[in-house]
Amino acid sequence: MVAIEIILFRNAMTLEEQQKWWLEDHAPIARAMPGLLGYTINLAGKGENGEEPDICGTDTLTFASWEAAM
Repeated sequence: MVAIEIILFRNAMTLEEQQKWWLEDHAPIARAMPGLLGYTINLAGKGENGEEPDICGTDTLTFASWEAAM
């Protein structure tokens, strides 16, 4: 099994806008990848004092083999 971990860094959008784009626009494309066995998104949250995170979150794509991932 191969797991590919991706960090999505922040862009000019607000955290909420970027995460909405990720969940509603990008995730359906990723889930349709041939050979994909699993797809997990971990959204970043704001800090205890409301400070913005440096990343939007991470995701993990899981495949049966490196060949399947390619």
